[in-house]
Amino acid sequence: MDDGFGFLKKQYMKKFLLSIFTIAAIQTSFAQTKEYTNGVFIVNEDWFGKANGAINFINANDSVDYNVYKTVNPGEKLGVTSQYGTIYGDNFFIVSKQENRLVVADSKTLQKKASFETIGGDGRSFVGVDAKTGYVGTSSGLYLFDIENMKLGSIIDGTSKVGQVGNMIRTSKFVFAVSSTGGILVTDPKTHQIKQTIAGSFISVVQSKDGNVWGALSKKLVKINPTTLETSEIAIPTKTVPAPFAWNAGTFCSSTQDNTIYFLSGINVVKYDVTNNKFEESFI
Repeated sequence: MDDGFGFLKKQYMKKFLLSIFTIAAIQTSFAQTKEYTNGVFIVNEDWFGKANGAINFINANDSVDYNVYKTVNPGEKLGVTSQYGTIYGDNFFIVSKQENRLVVADSKTLQKKASFETIGGDGRSFVGVDAKTGYVGTSSGLYLFDIENMKLGSIIDGTSKVGQVGNMIRTSKFVFAVSSTGGILVTDPKTHQIKQTIAGSFISVVQSKDGNVWGALSKKLVKINPTTLETSEIAIPTKTVPAPFAWNAGTFCSSTQDNTIYFLSGINVVKYDVTNNKFEESFI
């Protein structure tokens, strides 16, 4: 005969098991929403014709999480031949040459926010201009991007006939964008109009720690004053900055730790000490 304690015991066990299930579910949820904040992202174009682009993440302990975008977003894909990625604000912008040409993900969790099949041309690059606006570099010009509403805007006047637009940087006053036939396009980020062009077959552009902008030509570097836009040329002793036969982001980069610039030439990493105007052509 049930004296009532059996019923209470059953109800207690149900609540206990439900609590255990809830805790497990919360733990699983935390595991699924890992934040990728302490490490290095690698954007990989992957195997053309076989697989879309991928993002790998090297953790601080040197362990590697492979294909994290696909892991976080089951059934979703990056574009074909992913060549460029940058974090701006809370967003990770991944640009590919074809298919999902622009993908926007959360910069910490990699969860998808938006993707764009068409962006006016094949994807090349992205730069954040302000909290509301970015520029998308394509094979056929430079386009505005509405970050707030995740919408592609119109082409910037004067960029439809300069060929592909590759690497770009935002300084305190201008946006500098490398184009294949129109030199470096200097754009006013307030009006989104081209203020000036710097002629030359430029390969890439960076800003050194001292604030100066540097354009890379095959056998020389061009120093550009970030405010006046005055230029001066510095010859590279014997090495050259490689120009890829099919566009990619390249190796021309500046240090965030000191006033130096680096690029790969053949099997050598070349170091340029900006402060002392000195090249070390076999740095590595």
